[in-house]
Amino acid sequence: MNRQRPQIHDFSHNSWRGPEIDPWEELSTTPSSGLENTTRTAKTWAGNTDVSTELMALRMLAVCAEGRDFELLREGAALASLPLELVEADSAQRAAALLSGRSIDLVLVDSALSEPDQARIAKAAREADNPAFVILLSGDLTHQKASASCADAMTAKPRDAKAAKIMVDGCVQSRLPSRVLVVDDSATMRSIVKKILGAGHFPVQLADASEGQAALDMLGQDAADIVFLDYNMPGLDGVETLKALKRSKPDVRVVIMTSANDESVATRALDAGADAFLKKPFYPADVDKVIYGLFGLTPIAPGKSL
Repeated sequence: MNRQRPQIHDFSHNSWRGPEIDPWEELSTTPSSGLENTTRTAKTWAGNTDVSTELMALRMLAVCAEGRDFELLREGAALASLPLELVEADSAQRAAALLSGRSIDLVLVDSALSEPDQARIAKAAREADNPAFVILLSGDLTHQKASASCADAMTAKPRDAKAAKIMVDGCVQSRLPSRVLVVDDSATMRSIVKKILGAGHFPVQLADASEGQAALDMLGQDAADIVFLDYNMPGLDGVETLKALKRSKPDVRVVIMTSANDESVATRALDAGADAFLKKPFYPADVDKVIYGLFGLTPIAPGKSL
């Protein structure tokens, strides 16, 4: 089977340099996410910060206009890889009542609902004691971009049970702290990427390595969910590191960072198993966009979220 070419995010026109960063800052960063049902205990991970996890079910509220959509989400939740409690509401009024009375981690809002209803649900989610992350379910992501002001993110409305499982898994994973390893021979670049990730919309636990072999040694003993990997490094370069990593840990998602304009870079990285690309230099929003994509989500344009 031919593998689909990963999206290349070319941000070479940008010139963000980032603030001065203390390289010895605390590497464990978990933004507030309202995950009342999730317990995380920090321990040493890869010489920096680790996470041992005791998970209880996250609670996801689905607000849909049609029974078929509820049915697909039930099937997706039943097949989900992580514990999940699905709560349903067939109106904005019912959704607002649930959000005011129960702790909800995620809210899925059907784009078929009216925009006033979408806004009412989003407002209730943000005013809850533990604000919930709002995701718009859309049949047409391109069409919805201009009117999706109620949501934190968008995702495609699933068409079958398999797609529903993938969508639900991505949404749930986006709310759990991801272990992210940043690999770059530049200490400045490592610090910039860690700072961006720590200030982003998704909870993370961070570690870093200065070259490919050190990264492989770390990952030989500890797990990671996402690796940001520089393409040009002395010794074991990014592609060779990527190949070795995918052989030992095929499920780890890898983002290649590169300043190269050569099209062969994308081809080599694709063949080795890269999941996404970042073109240096880049803005924080560019990193966020890549992370959204790894969870199957599309970010809302700045200024569009309530």
